[in-house]
Amino acid sequence: KQLNGIPSSHVQLLTDEHALKDDFIEVFEEWLPRQAEPGGEVLIFIASRALVNPSTGAVSFIPHEADPASPLRLMSLRRVHDALARLPIHRAVLMMDLTWTSSGGESAADGKEPMWDAVPAGLRGEKLVQIVGTSEHEQAHPYEEGRHGLFTYFLLKGLSGAADRDQNSMVVVGELCGYVREHVSVTAKEKYRQPQHPLCVPPLTAASKSAGMPLSQMK
Repeated sequence: KQLNGIPSSHVQLLTDEHALKDDFIEVFEEWLPRQAEPGGEVLIFIASRALVNPSTGAVSFIPHEADPASPLRLMSLRRVHDALARLPIHRAVLMMDLTWTSSGGESAADGKEPMWDAVPAGLRGEKLVQIVGTSEHEQAHPYEEGRHGLFTYFLLKGLSGAADRDQNSMVVVGELCGYVREHVSVTAKEKYRQPQHPLCVPPLTAASKSAGMPLSQMK
């Protein structure tokens, strides 16, 4: 079987009790290196609670079993970046729908903003594109009508063809970034009267190397 043209043997899904820290480590540091092909591409989607170190801006995911107050059980974004930097791939796209929390009594908005662009040398030059559901410390909105978070809903809708701006039956990275930024921002303002602005890191233009990377193709 295939998922959007990707063989099922090249797809890994982690949810709930199967999304523990050890599961993340196994997938990124053991399974993925066995699957990655020289010059290939990697697509990753993470929907998770997360926190920002108020002193450094470092982002960490909170696995299923973890407590935000237990740093040793968190999965740092830096560790994910390091794992991707070791792969012989051409490019990776990391899509993240994160709900910010805190490790103590302080507000999630205290301290430094999330650091997205502090990536290893091996991922620079647009080898990594990150599509993030919120800017700064904004909270991600649920979207009950879509049975997903607001960002995830429009991400999936965009990949299904709604983001195909030039109508060539293919959704590329630049189109998806523009689509989710526009529709999530507008819907959050109209429905929730609260901001939610997705961002792409690095910012993409028509001349960006990664903007034309195909993500999905419609039959």
